[in-house]
Amino acid sequence: MHSMDYEERGLPLIPLFSWILGLLACLGGVLVFVYVVYGTPTMKPEPELVLKRPMNQPVLQSNGYADMKAFRLEQEAILNSYGWVNQAQGIVRLPIAKAMELVISRGLPARKNAP
Repeated sequence: MHSMDYEERGLPLIPLFSWILGLLACLGGVLVFVYVVYGTPTMKPEPELVLKRPMNQPVLQSNGYADMKAFRLEQEAILNSYGWVNQAQGIVRLPIAKAMELVISRGLPARKNAP
């Protein structure tokens, strides 16, 4: 005969069922607490909120490719033209190519305490 290193017996059913019932009771208590605090969930919006909602919401793009192309052309025109940024302070906008030429010819300002 072989000697056995363990006991042959089943699970203790009473403590197991007691634990499961306690878990279900706690879960039920949490559900009751949430119901008391928050009430029943509703998915309907309040009519006042719907009527007071601003109607000038942004619309979806119907043709994103054409919109992006128009945006890029507009930005390209701004980059390659002269214009006022702030006329009162005398700040102007230069074409990007002209601005790069001016930086190359004049150089960038250097720090006084450069190592």
